Amino acid sequence: MGCTPPPVRLVDTGVAATTDDYDNVLKHWTRSAETYHYLEGRLFAHATYLSWAFRRTQIAHRKSRERLTLMDEERLRDQHRVRNGEAHEFFVAAFTNDWRWNTLEDASANGLWAIRLLNERGESLAPIGIERVKDNDPRYNELYPYFGPFQVGYVIRFARQMTDGRTLIAQRGGSFTLRIAGPKGALDLRWVVAE
Repeated sequence: MGCTPPPVRLVDTGVAATTDDYDNVLKHWTRSAETYHYLEGRLFAHATYLSWAFRRTQIAHRKSRERLTLMDEERLRDQHRVRNGEAHEFFVAAFTNDWRWNTLEDASANGLWAIRLLNERGESLAPIGIERVKDNDPRYNELYPYFGPFQVGYVIRFARQMTDGRTLIAQRGGSFTLRIAGPKGALDLRWVVAE
């Protein structure tokens, strides 16, 4: 039986992030799941929710590792601020035992997988964008060590609001789940939100 991850805080605490925190913060915002049919593994996935707290720590990590100038750091921070404000974003590394199944980016009616972001009330959104990451992109390999040579990486984005204008994810309390489901199996990656 696995250990339940601690709740995440979506409200900005204002605590300064440091590069020394990166591995722990990455682990805190990452969930993993797998699905089997009998003994055959069908889908294995790791997903990191790119919260503002995670993004701040990643910026500090990149500043130290890549020796970013102040101007480059500010440009990176501005890019993250815009992306964070526009959408809920996840980095996902997926492995399927048949490489032809690893097509999460195909959101068409004929696609193998349906990807949804759900809240604790069962309300859901389909992605507004799924970008397949180029194989062995060193930027992603360094930032997400679980992204190995046998996996495909994806950046998956969801609208911050539902069609009626309400937010899908509450800033305090509740939970949200990234669901990947199809004829070859289904898995849920869940984050509980602290009060």
